[in-house]
Amino acid sequence: MIEKKHFDIPLLHFNNLNKFQDISHFVSTREGGVSTEHLSSFNLGFTVNDKPENVLKNREILAEATDIILSRFIFAKQSSEDKVVSITEKHLHKDKINVHSDLIGVDAMITNKKGLCLTILTADCVPVLLYDSVKKVIGISHAGWRGTALNITQKTAQQMHKEFACKYEDLVVGIGPSIGPSTYEVGTEVINEFQKNIVYHEKILKPAPNEKAMLNLWKANKIQLMELGVKENNIEIAEICTYSESGKFFSARKTKGKTGRFATGIILI
Repeated sequence: MIEKKHFDIPLLHFNNLNKFQDISHFVSTREGGVSTEHLSSFNLGFTVNDKPENVLKNREILAEATDIILSRFIFAKQSSEDKVVSITEKHLHKDKINVHSDLIGVDAMITNKKGLCLTILTADCVPVLLYDSVKKVIGISHAGWRGTALNITQKTAQQMHKEFACKYEDLVVGIGPSIGPSTYEVGTEVINEFQKNIVYHEKILKPAPNEKAMLNLWKANKIQLMELGVKENNIEIAEICTYSESGKFFSARKTKGKTGRFATGIILI
C-alpha cells in the first residue's frame, strides 16, 4: 500500500487498485479528526459512544479528503454475517446517522453504479475491496472471524459473478489493514467454527499453547478468492496489523473493545 496525505489527512491506497482511473478508493487511519480520548481522533463510527457531532465532522473531513460528496457514502449496519446487497441510488440515505433499512445486518456490498461509495468500518476485522475493470463492478466485504468462517468475501465475488457476469480472473482485490496472524490468538469457539466450515483450516490456524491458535484472516480471505479462480497476482494484502499498529489504526482487541472505527471505501467514478 501507499500512503498519501489529502488536506493533511493520511489515506492509504492499494498499489494494484491505484492503476485504474475509473475508480477511487481509500483506507483511513485514526489520525486527522476531532474525536477525543480513546477515540482520538478520526473515529468514523456512530456505535462506539462518540459524540454524534464529532463523527459527523470526521465524516465531513473524510468527504473533503477523498473528494467524494458526503451524501454519496453508503454505510451498512454490519453484523459479522454473510449478507451481500447490490447497491443502487435507492440506498442513498438522507439520515446522516442511521443507515437504509435494507442495509441492516449487511456485511458486503456490490454495485455497477457510478458515484456510490461503498464503505465499511473496522477496528481489527478485514476490509476487502474487489474490482472488475472489464464489467466495471465494485465490491466490498467486512470479514471478521465470523464473516470469514462464513466465506463472506467468496460470497461477495460470487454475487458479482451472478448479478453482473463478472469473471473471477478479472477481479482485482485489496485485503486491507486488520489484525495480523502473529497477534490474532483465538480460542476453541473460533477454532471449532473454522474446523467445521473451512476445509483448508489447517493452512490458516497455527497451534498455540493452552488449546488456542493463531488465526490468519489475510490468508483465509485470499484462499477463498483463489478457490474461485481469482489470480494470485491480482490480490494485494496490505500486511498491516491493526493490533501491532494501534497508534495508527483502531484495534478492538488491543483496547478490549474500547475503540473507534476507521473506514475503507471504493467508488466508481
